[in-house]
Order: sequence, then C-alpha cells, then structure tokens
Amino acid sequence: MHIHLETTKTNLVIFDAIKASVPKFLNFLGAELNNKCITHLEG
Repeated sequence: MHIHLETTKTNLVIFDAIKASVPKFLNFLGAELNNKCITHLEG
C-alpha cells in the first residue's frame, strides 16, 4: 500500500512537470512557426 502511494505521488510530480512544460513547448513551437512564416514572406 505504501509503495502504491509513493508511485501515485511520483506520477503526480511527473504529471505536474509535463503540464508546466507543455505551454512553454507550445510557445516555442509558435515562435518557430512565426519566424518561418515571417522569413518566408520577407524572402
């Protein structure tokens, strides 16, 4: 039972880390796409 609780806690930590990194990743992707579009339009 104790091991199960520890596993759940670890999963929550990992889930929080993923949730926190997703917006950063999406922002990064958006910036990359914007850069490519701007470069393409100007070029």
